[in-house]
Amino acid sequence: MSMVESLFFRVYNWKTGASVTYFPSIAFGISDTDGFHCCSLTPHTPYPHSRNIQASGASMDGFLAVIFLGCVFYSGKIILDFVSHEAVVAPRIVFLKAESERVESESEREAVYKASLQDRVQALGQDVAALRRRVQDARRQLEHHRERRLHIALYKRRIRQSRHVLVP
Repeated sequence: MSMVESLFFRVYNWKTGASVTYFPSIAFGISDTDGFHCCSLTPHTPYPHSRNIQASGASMDGFLAVIFLGCVFYSGKIILDFVSHEAVVAPRIVFLKAESERVESESEREAVYKASLQDRVQALGQDVAALRRRVQDARRQLEHHRERRLHIALYKRRIRQSRHVLVP
């Protein structure tokens, strides 16, 4: 049996044998002298239940008041959550979207800058390799010139020594 069905009452007329289902506010207006008895639709009560309508009406009104207050507090909480969302969360979402777009554009700029630096590094690397080759070539030439000068000096010495031998 559902929660909604348990809120209704079945009113039984013991004179005619007829039974009708009423909402509690309607069922409480029926007097016991007309031959009506009220019974709840809960599965624990036998049909027909001979309970006094006025006694069960007071507890049912209290129950409905509690349900009404619960609904009011729940709707108030929903309104407060919405106001909180609009006042705090929505501006934060807008700020984060703008910040993400800014970070995206900055990362794109950095990617372009990185690509240009890589191109420049490659060009400079080629220049450095060319300079190293030139330095090696210059060292080889220098070594070759030193050897050549040593050979020339050696030949000059031999020539001088050979002159001394020929001419005493």
